[in-house]
Amino acid sequence: MVRNLDNNVGRILQALKDEGFDQNTLVIFTTDTGAAGYIGLPEISMPF
Repeated sequence: MVRNLDNNVGRILQALKDEGFDQNTLVIFTTDTGAAGYIGLPEISMPF
């Protein structure tokens, strides 16, 4: 998941640069403490 996020952030930042918006754009990512429930480990985020 971290690798995927890193790759896609790079794509977003490159697209902003390609369009000339990279100097006037603030990119903010947020997350929570939850893991993806579909991976078959329902207790992975416990006790959060």
